[in-house]
Amino acid sequence: MTVGIFPPDIGGPATFVPKIAKYFQDELNYEIEILTLSDNKNSNINDDFSVKRIDRNLPIIYRWLKTIFTIYKLGKNKDLIFVNGLGTETTIANIFLKKKIIRKIVGDPVWERAYSKAKISESFDEFQVKNCLNNIILKSRLPSPAQPVTQPAQPIQPEIQRNSYKTRSLEFSNFEHKNII
Repeated sequence: MTVGIFPPDIGGPATFVPKIAKYFQDELNYEIEILTLSDNKNSNINDDFSVKRIDRNLPIIYRWLKTIFTIYKLGKNKDLIFVNGLGTETTIANIFLKKKIIRKIVGDPVWERAYSKAKISESFDEFQVKNCLNNIILKSRLPSPAQPVTQPAQPIQPEIQRNSYKTRSLEFSNFEHKNII
């Protein structure tokens, strides 16, 4: 599993990933290994899963290369990669790994970054209606038609379906894991 934040960090992915990892481990008997970015001070945390932490404060180019290489190294003996973050890095590593991927997509990272930096004022829906650069970037980040995609809510399903052809989309709540696969 790849994720940008993991406990002790606080946030949606740091709450969701331990729960879905526990489900995959306990209910589906998957061997779980998690790769996350972390503050250097968090590198010696005792986790319930095998967690590999990469210092998020490394210089960006070095961090990207280290992350891609680590995903490749960890993914060689895995059957599946669950992507809840580090999507670009995972996509690059998977060019060589050719593993099955399940991606959790909760929004449009282009819109999120532009909106948070006050470079745009459009709502998510208004931004999606505009046929602009985000569609090119979103298409390049979406999985191939055979790969399942998970999403937490209905509003982004039309965008995922429009840009990923016949990808199977699975919708579920962060707290209801019994029927995700």
